[in-house]
Amino acid sequence: MYSLHTAICHVAMRLRGARSLKDKRQITQSIVSRLRNLGFSVCECGAQDDFKTAHIGFSFAGHSSQTVARVVDEGMRLFVGEFEVVKRDREIIQHAPTDSDDLSWMAGIEGDLKD
Repeated sequence: MYSLHTAICHVAMRLRGARSLKDKRQITQSIVSRLRNLGFSVCECGAQDDFKTAHIGFSFAGHSSQTVARVVDEGMRLFVGEFEVVKRDREIIQHAPTDSDDLSWMAGIEGDLKD
């Protein structure tokens, strides 16, 4: 039996102080770097050519919904600075085995790993 929980998040921002794509890059790269340090997979997912707007998507996976929610909350707290958060979305999905999941093929792999 396994337990897998994933979080998918999106934050849209209006960058008040940005006057160029270079300014935008400095702001977004700082946030992206800090999110990655927390273990998130991160990408800039929209408005790449607009220096006043940024969209950042990030995800995290864990074994319990409480752990995933706690880490996502930490990530969301990073969105403070010289910008305005316009939209914030987050979804936590629980992946659970179904009756149709046949994991018997793993028995052979587990045996190989023990040798």
